[in-house]
Amino acid sequence: MSLNPKQSSEKSNRRLKAQRQLYSEAKGWWIADFFLTVVITVLISIIRVFAADIDLSLLAGCWALLATFLSFVVFTPIYRRKQSEAAGIQELFDCDVLGIPASPMIKCPPEDKMVELSNHYDREGKSEGTLKDWYPVTLDNLPEGAATAICQRINSRWDEKLRTRYLHVLGWTTGAFVLVVVVTSLALDLTLKGLIMSTLLPLLPGLKFLIKQIQDSLATTRRLEQLSEHSLERLNLLSAGNEPVMSARNIQDEIYQHRKSTALIPDWFFMRYRTTEEASMTSYASHLVAEFEGSN
Repeated sequence: MSLNPKQSSEKSNRRLKAQRQLYSEAKGWWIADFFLTVVITVLISIIRVFAADIDLSLLAGCWALLATFLSFVVFTPIYRRKQSEAAGIQELFDCDVLGIPASPMIKCPPEDKMVELSNHYDREGKSEGTLKDWYPVTLDNLPEGAATAICQRINSRWDEKLRTRYLHVLGWTTGAFVLVVVVTSLALDLTLKGLIMSTLLPLLPGLKFLIKQIQDSLATTRRLEQLSEHSLERLNLLSAGNEPVMSARNIQDEIYQHRKSTALIPDWFFMRYRTTEEASMTSYASHLVAEFEGSN
């Protein structure tokens, strides 16, 4: 299977730029949501501690209501829509490069929008180096079915370790946020009623945001585990010369759903570990190729 000519074509390059641009925009809205519900809320709490003579309870409560409303009605729908569109573009790329039948149920942005997004990516001067050799070139000499199965296996394990690290960061962040609640209540010498009304309720949007991120990350991890199991089972059956129960399209549907609903990770965190993850996946791909060739 000749993966490299397909994934290096102008059309494929345009699609990768478009999906990367959409993911960046989605994360931008996600960060704005984080800043709105967590950072500003914490700042208000800190100000209340150092300006205890000024009653900011009403301001804190009004901000909590506004932040919650904007998070639910504006920010979350926007970044989820962009994430869904990015997953659709990546689906087009995979179907074209890996020879997987397209699903009529998956909606993708029109071609003119992908061109516009690709141009936006170029205008921002972003590197194209990370878009080259999207799938390892070591798969070029394998039969089409085997190469597709290995690529899907790689997709199912791509950011598994990264998400484990990110879960730890979320845990520490949530712990620090709860500590702010405790310190604020102690500093203001609040009663139980005062703690609930003037501290817990104003901090609720931030707590909700962080807990939702942990829940989404745990759900993503569980989906990855299931996807990893299914992709490995299909690859093992192909290596043994047997016909898999699940088709490439079945696995791809799971990959699409994972990409569409996965918990977002900030770009700075992703880029910090990207080189390590890529090296690990390239090594793993070579291992899978050697195993497949050894069994045939």
